[in-house]
Amino acid sequence: MSELRTVYISNGGSAATGLTPTWQSLKNVATGANITPQPTFAEVGGGFYRFTVDIGVGIQWCGVIDGGATITEPSERYVPFMAGDSDLAKNTLVFCTPVYDETSDTLTFFVFMLRDGQIVTTASDAEVSVYDSGHTLLFTVSGSSSTNGVFVLSKNTPGIDSGEGYYCVGTITVNTIDFVSVETMLTLD
Repeated sequence: MSELRTVYISNGGSAATGLTPTWQSLKNVATGANITPQPTFAEVGGGFYRFTVDIGVGIQWCGVIDGGATITEPSERYVPFMAGDSDLAKNTLVFCTPVYDETSDTLTFFVFMLRDGQIVTTASDAEVSVYDSGHTLLFTVSGSSSTNGVFVLSKNTPGIDSGEGYYCVGTITVNTIDFVSVETMLTLD
């Protein structure tokens, strides 16, 4: 998700204006790979410059912003930068919705993840575990194919009985990080 960030650059302790900052380096922390394209800077005023970062779920970036050759003190010219996807818990929800078709005796699960109110389309796979009322695992279904971030997983002849309660838990993997849904209750008439 895109996020607007700012950096303050000074020169001799005073706000540095009229600069064209660049990236001396910008890297993915986990892989060491260069981030491309690099965000561009726009002056806000009073020594502040804005730029937009689009950091993926669970990813961290680090780098150094170069204020330019007109700044004589290296401690003011080169500004360290660190950004990460640190708000995962409050901005992320995983949904697991079970639907039972009695005619075909098929249990279908719709599993997806919302991040800041939008479906995450970069999930690599999903898994659903179904438990009985005593929390004994009955079965697990998984898949790696989604349509716009929504996984549709099915289990034929799931072996569930009417009048019983079951719990479903969905797990979605994004950038090798597993995100788990709350337990969803499933009952049949």
